[in-house]
Amino acid sequence: QSPSTKPDVFIFSIITWGFRRQRPQRLAAQFAEHHRVFYVEMLTGTKGLGLWRLADALYRVRLPRRVLGGLTPYSGVASPAQLREFQKTFERVFHDLNVTGLKYLIIQHPYWWQFAAHIRHNAIVIYDCMDDISGFANTTPVMLEWEQQLASASDVLVVSSQALYDKHSGHPARHLIRNACDAAVCADGQPSHRWPRAVSATVRQREQRVGMSVGYVGAIAEWFDFSLIASVAKQNPAIHFHLFGSATTTEVRTIEGIANVTLYGEIHHSDVPAVISNMDVMIIPFRLLPIIQACDPIKFYEHCAMGKPTVATRLPELERTESLVFFASTPEECALQIDRACDRGRDPKFREELRLFAAANTWTVRAAQYEQVLSQATRRSA
Repeated sequence: QSPSTKPDVFIFSIITWGFRRQRPQRLAAQFAEHHRVFYVEMLTGTKGLGLWRLADALYRVRLPRRVLGGLTPYSGVASPAQLREFQKTFERVFHDLNVTGLKYLIIQHPYWWQFAAHIRHNAIVIYDCMDDISGFANTTPVMLEWEQQLASASDVLVVSSQALYDKHSGHPARHLIRNACDAAVCADGQPSHRWPRAVSATVRQREQRVGMSVGYVGAIAEWFDFSLIASVAKQNPAIHFHLFGSATTTEVRTIEGIANVTLYGEIHHSDVPAVISNMDVMIIPFRLLPIIQACDPIKFYEHCAMGKPTVATRLPELERTESLVFFASTPEECALQIDRACDRGRDPKFREELRLFAAANTWTVRAAQYEQVLSQATRRSA
């Protein structure tokens, strides 16, 4: 039985629950304060329907193999039989879980549209668009076509950046709700954290002798500016780059073996505050690809919450926070800005400015904005 009279929420997610803790999981947890929330993953259950309770009103869901079995996440096209199985499965889910009469279907990737289009009865469809998916290597022409259909048919369109808001200018019910940070990290006087246990004692001892520690946490993919980091590192031996995240491109070889660049691999999201607290400066060295131009980087909010200055290439979404960011384009400019950021990072007043910005941009704030949008949403499509 639903714990409240508010509609149940089904989030057809873009990432699995255990992946890096980002917008999908943060919003799901916030929605669960007022709704029952079912976080549906692209991966299948081992046998039947997989349902795990994560919190009082928050559930993680994996569909049976007969529904999604054999489909490649993000790009698979279901057969007519699989579409029928999906519809039958959700009819049973809606019945067995005593789902509210009106429900919200929040779709985070057009892969789900082929399925969700069949369960739209008594539902408000929200497209939570957080990326320009044309920039991902695994996006097929079919997915781009389905995104257009989803954007056109959705009752509500929520986007995470100004670029995406402009891209979908024709939608009559579009809303800009940017990314944010965890409110718990925004407490004043954040204590210094120990290095994550995943970082060996040998590495910790070696890094203590380095002049400036510059950190990065996140995907190290095709949008990462490897040449910028390599040039800065080679020209400035007193700057040590600590890069946390899985590398998904062979370009990473251009920075492997540089003495003052350390690649740590993926870390658990609970270790992110510890990493940030041990850095003098954080960096967002992104190439201005279309996918990045549409990106509102969560990591910037996290840096601010920890009172750490950020050096970044000139991302459009960061332009509005120019007084808080140290922009750099060339290796020489980047090295200079790292030095300036390190100096400003010692100023308690500047650190407080960063924390105040983060405190005004938490997932609690974003969820309240989202709830306002949902409360006013109406079905505009058949």
